[in-house]
Amino acid sequence: MAILSANEVHYSYKSKYQTVHAVRGVTYSFESGKFYAIVGKSGCGKTTFLSMLAGLDLPSDGTVEFGGKTTAELNRDKYRMDDVALICQSFNLFPLLTVLENVMYPMTLRGISAHKAKETAKEKLAAVGLDETYYKRLPDMLSGGEQQRVAIARALASDAKVLLADEPTGNLDTENGKNIIDILKTLAREQGYCVIVVTHDLGIAAEADEVLHLSDGMVKAE
Repeated sequence: MAILSANEVHYSYKSKYQTVHAVRGVTYSFESGKFYAIVGKSGCGKTTFLSMLAGLDLPSDGTVEFGGKTTAELNRDKYRMDDVALICQSFNLFPLLTVLENVMYPMTLRGISAHKAKETAKEKLAAVGLDETYYKRLPDMLSGGEQQRVAIARALASDAKVLLADEPTGNLDTENGKNIIDILKTLAREQGYCVIVVTHDLGIAAEADEVLHLSDGMVKAE
C-alpha cells in the first residue's frame, strides 16, 4: 500500500523570458520498505519533483498525497518535521553544533526532553556506524562520508516515515558513496522506511527496488 503518491503532477515556473514546464504529468506511488531511485539527465525535473514530495513546493496542477491527504491540505511545516526527512548532497549540518547536537536538533524542535533526545541521537548514530568517539566532534572535523552519516542519523531522529535524498553521494568518493547507499538500502529493506533517492548515477539505480526515469519532466517509458 502506498505511503506517498504523486497524481498527474505538473510544476511550471516563469523566468524573465519564458515559462518552464519542469514536471509534466508525473504519476507514481511509493511504498514503505522499498528503496527507490529517481534518475534522469540534469534539468529533467527530478529535483523539482523531489521538492514537491518533500512539501517544499506545491504542484501547479495535480496532487501529492500522504496519509490520505494532499500536501496542499496538510500543514507542510509539520509534514516536513514529522513525516518526511530530506537528506542533501551538501549535508547541511550546523557548523557550530557537535555531531550529537546536530542529531538532537530536530527532536528539540519537537519538544522532546534533552535526556530523551540525547539517548535517541546516540541510537541513530549507532545505526549509521558512528560511535561515542564522534559525539563531541564538529562537522569540519569529519570526512564527507562521516558528515553524510550524521545527516542521515539526523533524518532518522526526526522519526519520519519517508526519507528523501537528493544526490546523497554527489560529494563523496566511490567507497563512501557505496557505504551511504548500503545504509539507505538497509533502512528501507530491514527497517521499513520508504527511501527515495534522486541521482544521476546509474550504479545507484541498479541497487534500487524500483527506478523512476524522468525525461523532460515526464516519466520515460522503459
